[in-house]
Amino acid sequence: MKVLETAAVIDLPDRRVAVCGDWHGQAGWARLVLRGLLRIAPDVSTVVHAGDWSMNLSKSDEICAAFGIERLYVVPGNHDYPALSEFLNAHPGVAVRVSRSTWLLPRPFRMNVGGRTLLALSGATSVDRYWRLPGEWSPDETITDADVAAAISGGPAEILV
Repeated sequence: MKVLETAAVIDLPDRRVAVCGDWHGQAGWARLVLRGLLRIAPDVSTVVHAGDWSMNLSKSDEICAAFGIERLYVVPGNHDYPALSEFLNAHPGVAVRVSRSTWLLPRPFRMNVGGRTLLALSGATSVDRYWRLPGEWSPDETITDADVAAAISGGPAEILV
């Protein structure tokens, strides 16, 4: 995965964005979701993906382009770790654009969407971690007390993902 651009601040003028999640690398599911989005909200060009994304970047770009999605902001979920841990840890505090449309958001990250503050606090603890095999879950997926303190220190937010 290559860094194409980074941003410490994202200020989107969009008044509406879509929130999707749990694509788990499934191109067919991503197509189905974005096809439905295009039908019900053709004006939406930004998607915030709320965890468990794991898409092939070129396939993700192809699908987004086909359905008019210009920006896909990924808030990693528990199943996105450990695959993204090293990459995210190498770029702390900044959003990283990794393809034409895809940005990965660190934990925590604040951005403005249509004048509202969105707080991305990625991850979740796998409730089935005790019977998963090594490598099937990562301690990095867990939101720590330090992560929560960092999120709180930024002040209030209207949207939490």
